[in-house]
Amino acid sequence: MSAQNKIWLVLISGFVGGVWLRSFLGHGFTLFLFLILLATAVAIYAWLIVHDSNRKNILLGSLFLLTFALGILRLEMSDIQPESEFLATKVNQNITLPGVICAEPAINETGQNIQVEFQSLNNTKENILVKTGLYPTLTYGDQIEVRGRLLKPQNFAVNDENDRVFDYVSYLNKDDIHYEIDFASVSIIAKNQGAWLTQKLLQVKNSFVGQIEARLPAPESQFLEGLLLGAKSAMGQEWRDKFARAGVSHTIALSGYNITIVADSLMRFFSFLPGSFATGIGVLGIILFALMTGAGATVVRATIMALLVVVARTTGRNYDMTRALLLAGCLMVLQNPKILVFDLSFQLSFLATLALIYVSPMLIEHFHFVPQKFQLRELLVSTLATQIFVTPFILYKIGLLSLVALPVNLLILPFIPATMLFGFLTGLANYLFVYLAWVLTLVSKVLLGYELAVVTGFAALPYAAVTIKYFPLGLLVFSYSLIGFFIIRFEWQKRYSQSSLLKSEEPY
Repeated sequence: MSAQNKIWLVLISGFVGGVWLRSFLGHGFTLFLFLILLATAVAIYAWLIVHDSNRKNILLGSLFLLTFALGILRLEMSDIQPESEFLATKVNQNITLPGVICAEPAINETGQNIQVEFQSLNNTKENILVKTGLYPTLTYGDQIEVRGRLLKPQNFAVNDENDRVFDYVSYLNKDDIHYEIDFASVSIIAKNQGAWLTQKLLQVKNSFVGQIEARLPAPESQFLEGLLLGAKSAMGQEWRDKFARAGVSHTIALSGYNITIVADSLMRFFSFLPGSFATGIGVLGIILFALMTGAGATVVRATIMALLVVVARTTGRNYDMTRALLLAGCLMVLQNPKILVFDLSFQLSFLATLALIYVSPMLIEHFHFVPQKFQLRELLVSTLATQIFVTPFILYKIGLLSLVALPVNLLILPFIPATMLFGFLTGLANYLFVYLAWVLTLVSKVLLGYELAVVTGFAALPYAAVTIKYFPLGLLVFSYSLIGFFIIRFEWQKRYSQSSLLKSEEPY
């Protein structure tokens, strides 16, 4: 490994490692100061006393300690902002608060979850999670008055066979939410008080959702909203459980994998054009897709992951894409260090992207017996690679293993691009060509009905999914160490084959 690559790896691993460790500590400023002093001492020792080739390695160790300390400091700084003194004195009391909805409301079958920004008299801003009924209909940017009992979030036991405790406090803390109000009464004071661009993007999205729901009944319309917009909450808990048992929850959760499907569909559709044009259309499709969904923080992270996959597949330069992926992930953690440990969506998107870049090329040479027609071979390999790479982490975090995930994915995923394409055209045509929208609706309904029937049938099987009561951290580390060993061996074999080929072509 070159010196430049060593420095690159030390900088990223040190910073991310510091953020990771601080995520499990109450306070880290003392540790930060100790590591700074230790890094300084090691650097002085290497510079003044060591005079051989070991100096560079010792200086790299000092650099690692420095970036590790900076990672601790970054997460420490994100917790510095004090909570509102006014709200702290009102916990467990009924209060009335004015505020502005600062994120798109999450709507489910029982009500609305909204994130409200409250500003106290001393200009301290505080985000509050407000849970209210389905009416009045609330949107981003509404200035509202909230009435209810103010509570501090509490961790709770997950109602499953694993007796797991969900770290609800940390989950909300990653979005700087420290208070919540359940069963709140809400009245709207004013509209359009949010960021102009975000409001316009969400208006376009909501209008498009309305066109879909006007054409397709539930649950088909809800499934299509999940596919196109990542509107997972649109589907009821019963259907979300079915998708989890069938191992296809990723289709209704906005992630890098989900957005990559959009790009792949566009690139295949325009494959008659030169490669650079097809890739450009795929990239443009990803960006427009992200804008249409509101361009929130989760969407932006998933978009970056998808762009990296598209570029990696186009150029075939996995090593460069790995560095780009690590840099992108590091920048995301720098912007919000709490996502590293407490944002499952970020973690799964990162792992799925690694799988598509590294594991897919390793597996595809073993599936020559699968025909290339309709991209069946690539589809099988991508599905299998993602399942292999993500499963240990899902078992560690959730403890649910779908035994039917592979056949269900193979039966559904070949039709997902067409479903997304015809579903999008259905919503678009409903604005312009009503008769064309009727034809497109029929095609979309057939595709969606087939996919939902597959999910329902496999989820109903007695042993479609099993729960793993205990999946230790050591087994998780061993699993990824084993996968990493095979990836490294494959990469070395590929480089050796390439070098041997170049030597054989050299003139005597």
